Amino acid sequence: ETLDNPNITKWDIITPDKNGNEVHKHYYLHKQGEIAICFPEVIDIKDKYKLFTFFPMNAQPCDFPVVLHAEKFLLVGNRDALEKSPDNKPILKSLLVLLLKTANYFAKPEYGTMAMDMLYHNSLSNDSVFYEFKDWFYEKLANCQIIPTLQSEYKSLNDQLRLCPKEFDDCHDVFERIDKTVSEDIKQRLPDELKNHILDFSPDEIYDEINKISDLLNSNTRALLFYDWKDFYGANDLMPKILKNTNGEYFTYD
Repeated sequence: ETLDNPNITKWDIITPDKNGNEVHKHYYLHKQGEIAICFPEVIDIKDKYKLFTFFPMNAQPCDFPVVLHAEKFLLVGNRDALEKSPDNKPILKSLLVLLLKTANYFAKPEYGTMAMDMLYHNSLSNDSVFYEFKDWFYEKLANCQIIPTLQSEYKSLNDQLRLCPKEFDDCHDVFERIDKTVSEDIKQRLPDELKNHILDFSPDEIYDEINKISDLLNSNTRALLFYDWKDFYGANDLMPKILKNTNGEYFTYD
C-alpha cells in the first residue's frame, strides 16, 4: 500500500503462529535512493535494532527503535560492523535526515505518538555511531513539529511548550483547552538533553489560563479544580474564577 508520499509504503507481513494461523503485522518503509527506514505500525520504544546493509550488523547497534538501512556502508571483514571510514559519515548523517523527514510525515493525529516513538532514545552517547552529529541532530529535532499536545496539535520543542501539572491529573480536560500543553508521558519520550525544553507552568500562568477558559468548564470539573487548586496553590492567595456563590460571584480567599 502506497501512502500519499510515494516513497513511503505500508506492508502487510503474514506469518504463521504456533497453531498455523495467519498473523498479520503491518510495517512502514520509507525508501530514499540507497537508504531506507523501516518500522512496525506499533513501535515498541524498548526495541533495539541493528544497523542494516541488506542484513543486520550484529555488532553495530542502532540508537533508535527502527531499522536503518544503507546499501553502501563500508563494513569490516565479517560484515558485522561499520568500518571506521570517513566514507560512512555522510551516509550516517543522511539516515538521520531521513529519520527526521519520516517523523515529520507521521506527526498526524491518526498516527498518535508514532513520530516521537521512532526517534526514541535516552541519549546519543559517545560510543554511538551518530555521536558526532549529536548537536546538529538535536538542533534539527528541536525544530521538528512532532510533539503532540493535549489539543492533538503537533508542535516543536521551540514552541514554548508547557507540562500539564501532575497536581491536576483528575482535571486533564482543563489542560486540554490550554494551548501548547503536553503530558508527562510525552516529555519522557524525549532524550535527556531535550527534556528541559518543556517548561513547568508557574501558579500565575495557570491562574491566568484557567480564567481564560473558566466559562467553558462543566460543574464537575469546576469542583475538582477548586479543591485541587486549594490543596496545591492555596498558599499563593490566588483563586481563579472556578466556583460561584449563591450571589453569582466567584469564590476568593477573602
